[in-house]
Amino acid sequence: MPAAVGQVLYVAARRVLAGDREALSVATNDLAAGINELVRDHLVAAGRVDDGMTAHGSDGLRIGQGDRVMTRQNDHQRDVTNRAVWTVSQVHPDGSITVEGVGGKHHQTWLDAEYVREHTHLAYASTTHAVQGETSTHGTLVLTGSTNHAAAYVGMTRGKETNTVHIVATNLDDAREQWVEAADRNRSDLGLDNAAREARRDIDLYADEPVGRPHRDLTAEERLSCSNRQQ
Repeated sequence: MPAAVGQVLYVAARRVLAGDREALSVATNDLAAGINELVRDHLVAAGRVDDGMTAHGSDGLRIGQGDRVMTRQNDHQRDVTNRAVWTVSQVHPDGSITVEGVGGKHHQTWLDAEYVREHTHLAYASTTHAVQGETSTHGTLVLTGSTNHAAAYVGMTRGKETNTVHIVATNLDDAREQWVEAADRNRSDLGLDNAAREARRDIDLYADEPVGRPHRDLTAEERLSCSNRQQ
């Protein structure tokens, strides 16, 4: 586990206790589970989470009253969606839990024990893939050697008030180099000229009149491309 996690754990637990929402994103499920377990330990010690009666989630970690969890499979009967974040309001003896939605979903729902075991896990930290689309008060990214440009963008754009990246480095130049490498890793961008060509083609396909050249009928290939984009 990266050395920066100690500071991340402290801040994450403090924000939960203060009632602030944080999207803490990491590179792997294993790292997320490790952080989740340690943050939970802090919250149990602070009396925020009950460790008396617990269920077990898909990550194998205990879930108690007061824990923050994420559901990972749609269940329309219970109005539960993939990647939704909830607070556990009650744990039942059979391993099922009652949860209350946060971040716009404030209804309560009940999750059976099987769903909890298979599709629910602690949500103090998640992979960058899991926090896509989430908006929180604070966004936090733990950067590692596997963080690519897409993950860096997601991790650093979740917070409305602050966005922070944690990098383990020997000095500022080393940190800057790691950030640049992550931002360039697995890039699909082929350059400004290519982006301009793609933008001009999209405008021509969707605009009522083409931009920068006279009207013409679409070719069969362009009509197929347009149809695929609209589906």
